[in-house]
Amino acid sequence: MKNILLFIVSLLVAGCGEQQQTSVETNQTLSPVSIAVSTTPLSAPFYIAEANGYFSDQGLKVNLIDTIGGHRCLNKVLNGEADMGTTSDYPVMKQSFERNDFVIAATFVSSNNDVKLVGCKRCGVTKPADLRNKKIGTVKGASSHYFLDRFLLFNNMSLADVNVVHVNPEDQPAALNNGKVDALSVWEPYAYLAKNKLQDSVIFPAGEYYRETFNLVLKKDFLSGNANTLKKTLKALSRAVEFINQQPGKAQQILVTRLKLDDAFIDWIWNDFDFALTLDQSLLVTLENEASWAIENGIVKKSPAVNFLDYVDSRILKDIDGAKVSIIQ
Repeated sequence: MKNILLFIVSLLVAGCGEQQQTSVETNQTLSPVSIAVSTTPLSAPFYIAEANGYFSDQGLKVNLIDTIGGHRCLNKVLNGEADMGTTSDYPVMKQSFERNDFVIAATFVSSNNDVKLVGCKRCGVTKPADLRNKKIGTVKGASSHYFLDRFLLFNNMSLADVNVVHVNPEDQPAALNNGKVDALSVWEPYAYLAKNKLQDSVIFPAGEYYRETFNLVLKKDFLSGNANTLKKTLKALSRAVEFINQQPGKAQQILVTRLKLDDAFIDWIWNDFDFALTLDQSLLVTLENEASWAIENGIVKKSPAVNFLDYVDSRILKDIDGAKVSIIQ
């Protein structure tokens, strides 16, 4: 009897040892990848994939590098501080006039109302026409700058009719509240924070001036040696997008916890976002329109025409699901 018990114990110990070894081996096989992620609800698929274990299910050990602003995320990718990054379309356009060593691998969300125009009533801004000759804070050379131009154009003004002041996004709510600027052109969550900080603020309807996209970008040399890593990343994001659309309440709570947001803010912005993993023709149209605008306003130096097809690599997403890609080659 004693020998039988010893035999059973030995089997249990061996089994535990094997289980621990397998666990260690599994951890060792996880492929490390760093992603600079803009700290906005637009980046929800990445936070959902992290929280729900979708990255690890794909064999990835992902380090999400929280970063304020997509333009800064793109810079981290280009500077070698991150393998991939999330950014809106505008920084992609701007960098395309400087270099051609990076691509968009997928769009994961779009919005017609992420960037907003916030005015200060006590500063004399109660309607769009009041913006004339006023100081407007924005991030120069970012999507909010382009949105501001579109907003003014559709309200019979131009950038020449206002005083554009560069203010970093995290500083914009205080700048409006302290009277350093009379209005803001800013993306979320800073429009919401500005509204709450300044009781006599006004937010003008965004209209259809600008459809912002948020995209996954990476350098070409990283992609050439890590195509499978990108494929696994996109598969994890696809699951996250599906989760967001099927269980929005749970997705919102993950964001509230991860980004330390409040429920009221999530309610404020959630319906403005269209989460879908795609690469469509409208992305190229937006980039081309932005490029024409940037040249006309002297933001970029005119150069030989940029072919934005060179800045989109649809191969991996098309391999996962061809229906998600509608770009005309």
